[in-house]
Amino acid sequence: MKCPGAPSEKIRNRLMIDNMGNVLQRVSIISLDSCCSLPPAASEQRGRRLSSFPYYIRICRVDRTSWSRFAVSLCLETMLQLARTPLPAGEITQEEKLTFLQDGGERFELQDLLRASAEVLGSGNFGSSYKAVLIEGPSVAVKRFKEMNRVGREDFQEHMRRLGRLSHPNVLPLVAYYYRKEEKLIITNYILNGSLAHMLHGNRGSNLPPLGWPTRLKIIKGVARGLAYLYEELPMLILPHGHLKSSNVLIDDNYEALLTDYALVPLVNNSHASQVMVAYKAPEVTETGKPSKKSDVWSLGILILEVLTGQFPAIYLQKGKGGGDLAGWVNSVVKEEAFDSEMKSAENGEKGQMSKLLHIGLRCCEPNADNRWDIKEALDRIEELKGTGAEEEEEDSSLLSEVALGSSS
Repeated sequence: MKCPGAPSEKIRNRLMIDNMGNVLQRVSIISLDSCCSLPPAASEQRGRRLSSFPYYIRICRVDRTSWSRFAVSLCLETMLQLARTPLPAGEITQEEKLTFLQDGGERFELQDLLRASAEVLGSGNFGSSYKAVLIEGPSVAVKRFKEMNRVGREDFQEHMRRLGRLSHPNVLPLVAYYYRKEEKLIITNYILNGSLAHMLHGNRGSNLPPLGWPTRLKIIKGVARGLAYLYEELPMLILPHGHLKSSNVLIDDNYEALLTDYALVPLVNNSHASQVMVAYKAPEVTETGKPSKKSDVWSLGILILEVLTGQFPAIYLQKGKGGGDLAGWVNSVVKEEAFDSEMKSAENGEKGQMSKLLHIGLRCCEPNADNRWDIKEALDRIEELKGTGAEEEEEDSSLLSEVALGSSS
């Protein structure tokens, strides 16, 4: 039975899309007031082989006040493309199962995931992210990748097992993954508070307090600790993280930072990898296409400046490349000490610590990778900073004499 106000068949056909990254643009063509029942349960399709994940979308609820933030709630059910050879009823091949990476924890099937109601969290260079609310079970975050065809099944599985063994308070653990040649799914726990990018640049509402200096320092310390851990545990990777930016730092209930989307660059197609991380990309990557062991440290430096100023490096992003553009932004921050207005209430001692962190961020952003601090040096300097009760009232004047981007050291 067709529910009142449901979109026409013609419009529904336009909503069957292969790239979920375009979903927000596509859903805008239909009425957002309708409330429709879900398509038939995926269990009815078990006699067929999964081929891909084109998604059939029906709008269930929209918070109009959040439209500008793309906070669209969707009811999502997979319309499976059918292969020519059906499977025996009730049989699911091994490749159609989720592979769990952690001992313990609640288990669920691929069909449970496909039947879950889902909310689009975002779409980035690596793939699209969703919050999936299982009918019987927890909420999980699902990231869907389609640009990971450079590795075969065995290499992909071995890489996932390696990442699944990571354990650190500031690294979000992987829960499970799903492999097909055409696309992959990576599942993690859902973090309610969302990303650092949202806290810095989004509308946090009146319920959350301002992000003061102690909280921001705690977050940066967590990011640096997590990044240093990845360097230690994944020495075989040139880029132990490779995708460090504010939207890939999640914040838990205690304002601890959790790194996500780490160590995925080795899996991404070469043609797609060059498009990643424009605003956080180190000069050596922009100029030569080849990262160095310190490229992640550059991204950490940009993140530090973003946290201190509350500004996204928009000028650098718009220009797309070139250290000069970033230098103009950074040097204006140094000249004006343009710290985020939410930290105006910081005491004099805290302002001295903020200036020291600014200096650390600049040393991490040294354009010459040979002169740039490594992750150990950066972490050691960050750990020395104090969030509250700092006794110093003035930073050493020599600090700001060294901050001009591009200065030799």
